[in-house]
Amino acid sequence: MSESTPFIDSLKADKRALVERRSRGEKRPRYYSGIRAATQDRLVTTGTQTTGQQADVVISLDLEAALILSSKEVKTKIISFLQSAILAVASTSVSDFVLMSEVVANRAKSYVQVRQDVGDMVSAYTDARYNLLGFIDATARENGVSGAADSVLIPDINSMFGAISDAYVTLSRSDLLGVHDRIADGGTLIAFENAATNRQKELSSWVTVIQTYLV
Repeated sequence: MSESTPFIDSLKADKRALVERRSRGEKRPRYYSGIRAATQDRLVTTGTQTTGQQADVVISLDLEAALILSSKEVKTKIISFLQSAILAVASTSVSDFVLMSEVVANRAKSYVQVRQDVGDMVSAYTDARYNLLGFIDATARENGVSGAADSVLIPDINSMFGAISDAYVTLSRSDLLGVHDRIADGGTLIAFENAATNRQKELSSWVTVIQTYLV
């Protein structure tokens, strides 16, 4: 299927001939697609694809025609802007990444405290249950009941500990969320780094593309 070229089709014959003479054809330069790279990384990470595909994309015939016909001044200004953008993105990415790393570090510290608090509750629950059931069993044995069980001696004791257990699950939810946050934080930092790298690579690739048609 041939590529659609509405821009080239709109040109007058002389300009169309000029574009045809200077076209690189199948050897047109490629640009790096940050969005495509990020999508492919996600597909590989989730197992949807086993390997990533090429993130480089050949520029269209219409874009090539526009670059061929545009003045050297226009192309130089675009290159200058792209180079400034690369520096700005690099600087901003570093600052943002440092800030995000600090946020993640603080969250990790708070998680340690949450984990300790939940751990203390688990110990208290275990001790209380063990002590009470141990007392019931020991007392029953003293009175000659062999193999005493709390469910037989005090039927509603399981209800009490069941309620306590349900409450513990609710109280420990912060611990579970903390684990999730730590996993999510790690993934976010990796994704942010990759996105910053992709942005810089994409901008740099466009500089190369335009330089190809600068002469």
